[in-house]
Amino acid sequence: MQVVKRTSRDHTLRRIAFGDLFEALHLIEASQGRPGAVNTVFVERLNATLRTWLPALVRRSRHAGSDGERLERHVFLVLAAYNFIRPHRSLRVQVNGRWVDRTPGMAAGVTDHAWTVA
Repeated sequence: MQVVKRTSRDHTLRRIAFGDLFEALHLIEASQGRPGAVNTVFVERLNATLRTWLPALVRRSRHAGSDGERLERHVFLVLAAYNFIRPHRSLRVQVNGRWVDRTPGMAAGVTDHAWTVA
């Protein structure tokens, strides 16, 4: 899906240039538990995270580059670590008076514990 965002003085216009609007709205509601708007911030945040963790995606880096299959494996590992290994402070919950860290996978109900790389 491609979202085009245009900002003027009075308002911001978002439209889907490629993809199905109803499918996008259904996926937003399914993932967030409530209806939402099509927004570019989620894709921008994902891109920034991937560029931070994968030197091959940075425009100028000391990384020698890699073939597509190797890069695909690296992206998979980064996304697995981001969603299942690394707890996110914004997702923590208070249980019996103490804070419990959670990963996005735990918050979504996919798993009940943080995973390890192994």
